[in-house]
Amino acid sequence: MNKSLPSLSLFGNTYLEHLERRIHDSNNKQFSDEDLLTLYSVYGTALQRALDVLEKYPIVDTYSTANKGRVLIEIKGKTVDREVTQEQYLMLVQSMFDVE
Repeated sequence: MNKSLPSLSLFGNTYLEHLERRIHDSNNKQFSDEDLLTLYSVYGTALQRALDVLEKYPIVDTYSTANKGRVLIEIKGKTVDREVTQEQYLMLVQSMFDVE
């Protein structure tokens, strides 16, 4: 069993919290090259894909459980031809938050 994954996940979350505080308190609201390299070393290509999505559709809403154990991120993009029914949306929320 690989025991480095929990510590890597903890480092990633801690580093993201550090970046959030630093950027919030700063006039410069951008990641430095060093920040991006550190994040890439933790998250790999998933980071690039996420940044590409955020660059294309920069408006997001987040929803989290009371204990912040799970987070759902809704990306506000262009309208698509296919609508999500209320039943489909509720199934998604139920699967994300273990809602009964």
